[in-house]
Amino acid sequence: MPCIFHELTGFYCPGCGGTRAFLALITGHPIISFLYNPAVIYAAGVLLFYAVWGVSYAISQHHLKKIRRPRFYLAFVWIFIAILFANCTVKNLLLL
Repeated sequence: MPCIFHELTGFYCPGCGGTRAFLALITGHPIISFLYNPAVIYAAGVLLFYAVWGVSYAISQHHLKKIRRPRFYLAFVWIFIAILFANCTVKNLLLL
């Protein structure tokens, strides 16, 4: 499905390349994924961190009481948004 924003304006939106980046990432091409949209790599890294923590906590919940739950920081969301808009800006500047 084509991007409506790109078809109407001729410019890239912040999410352009996200689907291609996701498909490249799950097929084992992280560099290509980064070039399509670096926010996908960042989001995958954050999700992987929480998934690894969740599994390790579930395994050791009864044995190690000192493992603390990592906090979700709003900074993660702001960094994600900043990466999206930086990607959009760079791609549109290269388009000109």
